[in-house]
Amino acid sequence: MSAASWVFLAVVMLPFLGILALVLRQIVINHRNRKIPPHADPAPWAEEHGWDYLPQGFSPAPGWRAAPFRPDMARKVLEALAGNYRERRAMVMALRVPGYYEPLIMTTLRLPRALPPVEIRLEDVVDRAFKPLGVGELDVESEDFNRTWFVSSDSPRLAHAICSPRFIALMNEGPREPVVIEGSLIRTWHVAKVNPYRALFRPIDTTEIFGRLERLTALIDAIPGHVWDDFGYDPGSISDKKSGEGEAGPRG
Repeated sequence: MSAASWVFLAVVMLPFLGILALVLRQIVINHRNRKIPPHADPAPWAEEHGWDYLPQGFSPAPGWRAAPFRPDMARKVLEALAGNYRERRAMVMALRVPGYYEPLIMTTLRLPRALPPVEIRLEDVVDRAFKPLGVGELDVESEDFNRTWFVSSDSPRLAHAICSPRFIALMNEGPREPVVIEGSLIRTWHVAKVNPYRALFRPIDTTEIFGRLERLTALIDAIPGHVWDDFGYDPGSISDKKSGEGEAGPRG
């Protein structure tokens, strides 16, 4: 077979193989999703713990600008839970976000004072490519942390101050879910495990809520006290409702 024939065959076959790979990937995803058990209705959970359940349309989409969002990115709240955790206002919401096949579950907790944005996310290929140039790099005295996490902030002094030894240890312990400080909230997120083939699926898994809030609580407590004095500010016009937080709290 001539070289021209091989080139022609490659041009014809490559798109076909690409489509076949996408189809096989979707088959695997569908097979996995069918095995996911349904999540419980969050409304009874909210009533049991003194929280508020907000179905779709009852909670405004948050205007967050830090990861994984962009200022112009569309977002839609599918459902949300709002209440208190250890005397801090908290919220869990399921968001439909472009670029994600399944909903994102955002877990947020109120900070003692508002802070400028700090993003701590898993290091990706792009981050590794720019690290030798020192672009956006923040190294701490932990190889595990430097290897796993990428810290981004317009204020390197703030990012360094937040990353106390205890804070670093907590991030290294996992789970491997990003943490973002933005304004009066600290938040983390993960991709929902849902079964879209069920007539009514619930993106929020209520069995995981307090575990993630406990992690955020520990991270807040690990931030050195001087950070709030040196970098904290009063959000002023940002009300509790605009921050997306409820008044009720878990009982007991």
